[in-house]
Amino acid sequence: MPSQTLYMDRVVYRERVWEAAWRRGSFEFNESSGGAKGVRIATPRGWIVVSGPRTAEWKSLEERANRLARAVKGAPRLAEAKLFRGRSLLARPPSAPDEDLLGLVMAAAGLLEEKNMGGEVIATLVDSTRLIEHPEGEARERLIYTELYVYAEISEGARRAVGSASAAWLGGPGEFKGRELEELVEKAARRAVYSFKARPLTIFESGRHEVILGGEASAAFFHEVAHLLEADQPEHLRTGTRISNLSITLRDDPFIPGSPASRLFDDQAVATSRRVLVEEGVVVNLLHTRDTAASMHGKPGSARGLFHAPKAMHTNLIVSPGDWGEKELVEETRKGLLVDGVVTAEFSSGTVRIVPEEVWRIEKGEPRHPLRIGEVRLPLAKSLTTIAALGRRLHRRHGYEKKHVTVEATPWVKLQAYVM
Repeated sequence: MPSQTLYMDRVVYRERVWEAAWRRGSFEFNESSGGAKGVRIATPRGWIVVSGPRTAEWKSLEERANRLARAVKGAPRLAEAKLFRGRSLLARPPSAPDEDLLGLVMAAAGLLEEKNMGGEVIATLVDSTRLIEHPEGEARERLIYTELYVYAEISEGARRAVGSASAAWLGGPGEFKGRELEELVEKAARRAVYSFKARPLTIFESGRHEVILGGEASAAFFHEVAHLLEADQPEHLRTGTRISNLSITLRDDPFIPGSPASRLFDDQAVATSRRVLVEEGVVVNLLHTRDTAASMHGKPGSARGLFHAPKAMHTNLIVSPGDWGEKELVEETRKGLLVDGVVTAEFSSGTVRIVPEEVWRIEKGEPRHPLRIGEVRLPLAKSLTTIAALGRRLHRRHGYEKKHVTVEATPWVKLQAYVM
């Protein structure tokens, strides 16, 4: 190991994926597998990562990594950390993954057909193994989770509308119970109907509104807030910064039962732990890798990425609930919009932009009719200070950030936003 190298490890990733789909009456089933192995070295200027197929020789990978590391001068810094040693099985593998997956898709397709709807149903089962051989031992994790996407479609002549709903959970397809499946299909079907009936937003209605973000839209909003709590983001918030006058609390919890984002160790083999990021509206902690923790005196354990430089990222982001019932939030809104479902969401130039799937006009405390809008814009710094109320029920949403699965559990939130 070169003298300027502080840390070196070996990483191995293996994955097997089953996918079943129903698309407009046709059934598909596909299976694939793959993997890679690599050597990682910490240097003063960053990480050296060299990877190859699982058949690659360790000696060859290490020689290449060491050759690159020798060209770097200086003393690297990594925070001291408790590295995980042992094995972790986060869910039991299903005995018949192909049959279970096809059964789930057929059941969902049958529910759509009962409603005289077409569309698509896609179910994916992922069985992955993550292995990190580090100086203190070996950390191994086997993760098994299922994703289900339902797209309901209705058409009348040339007009067509689609509604969607999705879920993800630890374990195989059999973990998703009948009632849960019915509710998911019902949500997708309802959104298709509302989309078909939605009126376009007029130019005179564009502008600032009181907006209630439903579970999925709220999760997308706070997902973008979490990026500002990543210590390796140049524009991250500083600890001690007040972001909201409301007593809002955000925490990262890698141990949520049933979540595909839960972990016992991160991608630097650091044992994970629960951490409060925002408490009573004030930033009290950031998400750290060993690199950022060394320079900022933080606590590592939030690194993601085996084959690229480790990136700070949340696992399960939990937003503390408030004391408002969801029906109350609507009833106490004289004029505004209820926004839920997310087609796309992004953060750019200080603003969160959400293209919603379901929008309702609220008048005198009642949802009057569905609307079709282009996007909701939430200037992040300003929007956080306009939060007026939080619902008491948490809704879970999963997604991907740089191909890593993340989960948010958030309540409905009422705030000010720009709609167009």
